Parts: sequence; C-alpha cells; structure tokens
Amino acid sequence: MYNTDEVFEGYLTPHYRVPYPVDVTELVEEHEGDIGGCIPVSFSDYTKPAAVIFVNGCPYNCPHCHNKEVVESKAGLGEPFLKTFQRITHRCACAEHAGLEVSPFIQHVVISGGEPTAYTKLPELIRLYKYMGMGVKVDTMGFNVDVMLDHLDIVDAFYIDVKGPWEMYPELVGIPSLSVEKVKQSFSRIFDAATHHPEKFVFRTTMVPELSESDIEQVKQNIPVTHSLKLQKFRSVTSG
Repeated sequence: MYNTDEVFEGYLTPHYRVPYPVDVTELVEEHEGDIGGCIPVSFSDYTKPAAVIFVNGCPYNCPHCHNKEVVESKAGLGEPFLKTFQRITHRCACAEHAGLEVSPFIQHVVISGGEPTAYTKLPELIRLYKYMGMGVKVDTMGFNVDVMLDHLDIVDAFYIDVKGPWEMYPELVGIPSLSVEKVKQSFSRIFDAATHHPEKFVFRTTMVPELSESDIEQVKQNIPVTHSLKLQKFRSVTSG
C-alpha cells in the first residue's frame, strides 16, 4: 500500500498543490474496487460545485435507500473513480501550467456512500484530495465517530443524516437489533464536537413516511442549539 506522504513529497505545486508530475494511477487503483461510482460535477450535493464519490458498503439497511448499488458493493453509479480523478487532476494541472491566478472549476469533493466512515481506507482517500488542495465534504450517518473526530481538522464539512428520534433508529435503518443506547452515545460525541466546531457540521433529516411532525420536532430538540435541522423532501426510490 502506498504512503501518500512519500508519493507526493516534492510534487506539491505552490498554488493548488496538484501532484500532476506523478503517475498516481496505481495509487488511485487501490480505491477503485471500493468505489461504486462517481459524478464528475454536481451542483446539488454541496454548497459549491463538487465531484461526488460513492463509497461501497454500509452497515445499515435503510428501507428507503437511494444508493442500493453501493450499499451492496455493486458498481453502477456515474462513471469510474479513476476517470473522475483524472478529470480533476487534468483541470488542475492545466490551470497550473497556464499560470492562472483563478482556481480550477472543481475545488471540492463529496465523499458519500454507502457509509464512508465504515470504509477502512477513508483516511487515505481524504488525504489524497487534501494533498491536491481540494475541499472535502463527507456525507455520513455518524456510524464511526472515531474516524470523524480523528479527521475533524482536515475535513471541511460533515453532513450528518439524523434518521429520526433515537427510539425509531432500529426501524429507520433496517437493523432491528440495533442498540438505541449506542446510537445515543455516538451522537452525544458528535453533538459535542459540533458545539465546539459548528462550522464543520450540518445536520439533516429526510422526511420519510414513517416520520410524523412530532418526530421531526423531536429531532430538532435533540441536535445542538448551535445548529438548525435541514429537512430534505422524501423521494420514493421507485418514483424514478
């Protein structure tokens, strides 16, 4: 496995820190089999134009999941990871060679899933893009809090899906045996971090049919007072 410190040492450009003199194909291919697909440019997944990467696998089985392909570790969303990576590095390298003072069009990447914090190579993937001088946003359900807190200093934003009131979690994530107490403990740590670093966290809830207005109000009461809850409209998976 590559050590990103060694691979990129001496190849970081002054403006965008783009490692274009290095053939990073082998490095990227280490992640290729773990990525279900990519969107090279999205205007809806972040507050800025961003590339989106869908990491395979998820410990949950949410009944209304829109990304079943990546949850089940099947490719099929967007284009291959390597192709998207090459698009980004090419744009950045061209801008650097041209001596442009303006930044490349795509300056941010969204790591989604699946559940990114369950991906064992997530730290490497984050650092790969940070070495390129890009902003990184992680979409997560707060599954692995340790991974989140360990990378709080380099991840630009965590967008966290709060599924609903704690007692409804087993139903909402499709895991009847899920410990509600463990969910509460995990979110307690996340909320504490969000209180101290409010700019790093966004909390959102999708208004699935199982949730009532009172359930939504309960979620609003649970999140830190430093934050407001972002509500997302429910779209049926079969609606097309």
